[in-house]
Amino acid sequence: MTTAMPQLKINNTNIEKIKLPKEGQKFYWDIELRGFGIRATSGGLVFVVQQKIDGKAIRKVIGACNESAPAKARIDAAEELNKLRKGININEVKKENKSKQVTFKEAYEAFKASKKLRPRTIQTYDSDIRLYLSDWLDKPLSGITRDMIQARHKELSDVPGVRGDRKARANGAMHMLRKIFNFAAVKYRDSEDRSLFPENPVKVLTQFDAWNEIPHRQDVIHAEDLAAWYQAVIKLQNTTVRDWLLLLLFTGLRRSEAMKLKWANVDLKKSKTLTIPAADAKTKKEHCLPLADFLVELLKARQQKIQLTSSYVFPGDNGKYMVEPKRKIAEVIKNSGIDFSPHTLRRTFETSAENLDLPYYALKRLLNHSLSWDITSRYIVTQTERLRQPMQIIADYFKDKCGISPVESEQAHGR
Repeated sequence: MTTAMPQLKINNTNIEKIKLPKEGQKFYWDIELRGFGIRATSGGLVFVVQQKIDGKAIRKVIGACNESAPAKARIDAAEELNKLRKGININEVKKENKSKQVTFKEAYEAFKASKKLRPRTIQTYDSDIRLYLSDWLDKPLSGITRDMIQARHKELSDVPGVRGDRKARANGAMHMLRKIFNFAAVKYRDSEDRSLFPENPVKVLTQFDAWNEIPHRQDVIHAEDLAAWYQAVIKLQNTTVRDWLLLLLFTGLRRSEAMKLKWANVDLKKSKTLTIPAADAKTKKEHCLPLADFLVELLKARQQKIQLTSSYVFPGDNGKYMVEPKRKIAEVIKNSGIDFSPHTLRRTFETSAENLDLPYYALKRLLNHSLSWDITSRYIVTQTERLRQPMQIIADYFKDKCGISPVESEQAHGR
């Protein structure tokens, strides 16, 4: 509760006469300097200033009465009141100054909290910061300059010892930093809704054409190499990895989509389809694929073996889905002489489908590519059954190039 008191001249004599209230607060306003006063609470006395801006009373504490002389407090109050009368909200200025001092770490944590980022994306960002930008975490975001960014990007690009592809990792770290600055430009604003970080310093890499050129991977398994690759795959003792690799080749699925596949999303009796839920799809759209005969038989064999022990088609440890089997992939590479990654199999599926002259939209739907940029795609509805024939054509092509006979197919499925 606030109770107004008669005005008085603020000096040491009158301050000593003020009694502290047991509860609430009381204000004593100076008779000479309008807006300069003392606030009394049970905790003590403080000098304050108050001024209305756009009909709203703005108040600020100048200092404790037992720590500052009345004469000095009066001078400080006059300066603050002058700012307020010019329409400068000192509390907003204080808030803005605090926002300008937000650290890289604070901005990054706010960025993560505001975005629906995939766990894998967060893991990548955390790793990039830990490896390449950890010494900047406690710096104010405003203190990360264009020169610092140029120097760090060059260092990461050129100095040996950076894990993975140095140039790609350097670009990746700076792409992530650019996103944080873009986020800060929206989040941290002044009293007039102007950005406190209007200029993204990472733009310097674009302005000076300093980004590293990273060629897109175009590797595929060529038709003449598929048989050697297939023979190395079916010799794997780990049938889970074996079947997972074959599913990737014959469907073009992304590796994580296949790893997370559950039996609940596989129908081998009626529709003969598998479905990737929207939550697991990169495009955030449910993806239903018809299964070619080869995959129906492969999945039936797996189902008979493991459906009762795991809800996942490709189970890992502790009841979870499998993780990327890098050692087994390396074993296939060694035994076949063919270098590949899980995404190579997706590119091989796409390239092979294009070479088979499958309809453009059928191919895009099989790969669950986003077509939002293509206006005509909005008027095309591709039913799952209309994809069955294209999927079977691709499967027959792979069976032929891999040299899979009916007998070999049954042996590969463990039948």
